[in-house]
Amino acid sequence: MPTYGRVTTSTIVGYVLQVLHDRGCTDITIGEGAIPNKELGSTTVRGFDWSGIGKVAKGYGARLVDFNSEPYEEEKMRQSGFPPGWDAERVRKVLAHYESQSEEEAVAEDEAAFEALGQTVREVPTEIVPAIRELIAKHKAA
Repeated sequence: MPTYGRVTTSTIVGYVLQVLHDRGCTDITIGEGAIPNKELGSTTVRGFDWSGIGKVAKGYGARLVDFNSEPYEEEKMRQSGFPPGWDAERVRKVLAHYESQSEEEAVAEDEAAFEALGQTVREVPTEIVPAIRELIAKHKAA
């Protein structure tokens, strides 16, 4: 399992986009509204960029929407802004972990997470996906 928790990687987004594409979806939008933090330098656009999601989205013609680019009201948080056990230093470590990962390391981390759940993710030719779905449906019905 990952050292610092889960971040939706470009690999996962790519798998979802492939499924949507296989089902004929052509008007796809990916929206995100990261919590901006000037101290940490986090923004939604930076997140799309460093995660590789922007590149994957472009490959499928999906639009990216920064929910923070629309008018919104900022609220003061009653707590420190971090869940119990978290602080700015831990967030920096998480960001550094994912920003320093190679694509291969990110894929390996995703694959390890899938294995932990008892599932397999595999690339297959698009034309056989309907047959695979049929087999899975028969397996679940049995």
